[in-house]
Amino acid sequence: MKSSFKPVFILFLFILGTAIAGCSGGGGGGSVSSSYVSSGNTPSPNPTQTNTASSPSITSMNPSAVTLGASGTIQNNVTIYGKNFGTGTGSVTIDIQAKEMDEPKAAASCSVVSWKNTQITAKLPANTAAGTYNLYVTSSTGVKSAAVIMTVAASDSPLPMITSVEPSDGINANAGLPQITLNGSNFGTSNGNVFLGVDSTPTAALNGAVWSNTKIIIPSQVTQSMLNKSRAYFQVKNASGVSSNTVSLGITTTSTPVDDGDTKVYAMFTANKGGNLLASDNDATELRNALASGTANSVWNGADSTLLLTPSATKASTISKINEIAGKADGNDIFLFYYSGHGSGGSFNTISPSELSAALSRINSGTRKIVILDCCDSGMAIAGLQNVSNITILASTKTSGVEDAQEGRISTNYFSMDAHSMTHYSHDHGYLTYFLLRGFGDNGNTMGEAASGSKVMLSGIIDYASIQTKNYATYLGLSQNPSTFTNSDDFMIKGK
Repeated sequence: MKSSFKPVFILFLFILGTAIAGCSGGGGGGSVSSSYVSSGNTPSPNPTQTNTASSPSITSMNPSAVTLGASGTIQNNVTIYGKNFGTGTGSVTIDIQAKEMDEPKAAASCSVVSWKNTQITAKLPANTAAGTYNLYVTSSTGVKSAAVIMTVAASDSPLPMITSVEPSDGINANAGLPQITLNGSNFGTSNGNVFLGVDSTPTAALNGAVWSNTKIIIPSQVTQSMLNKSRAYFQVKNASGVSSNTVSLGITTTSTPVDDGDTKVYAMFTANKGGNLLASDNDATELRNALASGTANSVWNGADSTLLLTPSATKASTISKINEIAGKADGNDIFLFYYSGHGSGGSFNTISPSELSAALSRINSGTRKIVILDCCDSGMAIAGLQNVSNITILASTKTSGVEDAQEGRISTNYFSMDAHSMTHYSHDHGYLTYFLLRGFGDNGNTMGEAASGSKVMLSGIIDYASIQTKNYATYLGLSQNPSTFTNSDDFMIKGK
């Protein structure tokens, strides 16, 4: 008995030990077996199966483009942001983008510096040549991400870099591509190419760009359909053939209002006094009151009127309200936009001319649009707005050049020697707005000095306010030269 018992006992221990080792989960120094001990009808997992919902996804890189150092080697790391990279270290690879008729090049591995589920820091291979590459992330489980573009430039060819894009609030698909401004560096002084992609890599060349080393302006144009798309992507390639990073704007689609045969008036009176223009809020409020409904002003009866004053008159609230009106105004309607406050270089209240142009372009092309800007450098905004259809512009200063030493938005509620905001004790309005009020009449029931009979024409109020503002400033020994532009027909702005 003794001699036959030992082998059985030893065999039993061996089988038990093997089973325990096979079930261990890596803790306590145990190793995971390549096999799986299943129970009942539970299926064994397939170690090569890919779950697309958790595949690695790259959302951005910093930088998205690098320049070779003087020795021809990569000097800086690249940080890759995204999701589902996993907690275990996988790999980062690049391969050069194949040109037409070229064979794809073999992938090269990057050195991983750090690895997190949502962020990876890696260094490109030291011998990476200048060019445009696809970059991929592969998780430790072998699942590979989609490619993103990485540009490497030679040390003597600084990378073009797009730092911001206007309009920053996005593109309306119904209006086509508005004027786009790309701000950045190293675009070069000679024209290169700007490419657009709609929900895709930028490959469609855009025409007519006005080019400088730090700014590229792309005029409004009809391009590939953006309806029901989500993002527009832009990339610059300079004259040396070096590509920039890619930037994008959101795309929205609004329904086009159907003409109902009636003329409705939509108006926005906005002001931002910016700390020292005490009359700005008063300007907007009283001009709105002067155009309020009344027996002498049937044009404005039932007008959809919005008053945005300091501090509510932000860039976001202003653009948002214009977008709202774009969803309502049809080809028979009138839209008035008024602003009183600070301005610089054609921009006002942090809104650039191209951003206002993009917003106005979302409004029905048949809608008659009036823009009145009572602020410094307002005349410089005209060039960026004159591509908007059916628009009439009245700006409080001249269209170009440096303002005269005593020219600007001359607000008349207190006296200041600031060259861009001259003021005077006599009144409580900017000069342009003061004469608009006199021209319109002080309320809805009284016709003003610009009236011809029982009505005020748009051309009449613009001529009156422009001439009176200039003459009054001259009388005071100052200088203010309002500017105007129109591509629209004249029409009655107040009266019956």
